[in-house]
Amino acid sequence: MASLDWVLDGATFAVVLLHLLLCPYTKVEESFNTQAVHDILTYGVAPSGLARYDHFQFPGVVPRTFLGPLILSGMLIPIQETVGPNGETMQVLMRVFLGLVSVGAL
Repeated sequence: MASLDWVLDGATFAVVLLHLLLCPYTKVEESFNTQAVHDILTYGVAPSGLARYDHFQFPGVVPRTFLGPLILSGMLIPIQETVGPNGETMQVLMRVFLGLVSVGAL
C-alpha cells in the first residue's frame, strides 16, 4: 500500500507540473499573491521598500494577508539570487513552489 501512495503522490506532483507547463501564467485569482511576491522580492520588507508596494496604490476591496507571499518569497530568494530578477522566470518558479507546497501539504 505504501508504494501505491508514492505513485499517487508522484502523479499528483506531475499533474501540477504539467499544468504549469501548459499554462505558465497566472489566473486573475492569483494576481494578489503574485504581485505581493513580486513586491517582496523586488523591494524587500524594510520600511523604505514598503512604500513602493503596489498594494498601497491599489489596495483592493478585501483586506488580505501578506503571510503566504512572505513565506513563498523567502523560499524564492536563494533562487532569485542565482537566476537574477527575471520577472517571467520568477513568476513561473513561484507557481511551481506554490503548487508543490500545496500538494505536499495534502
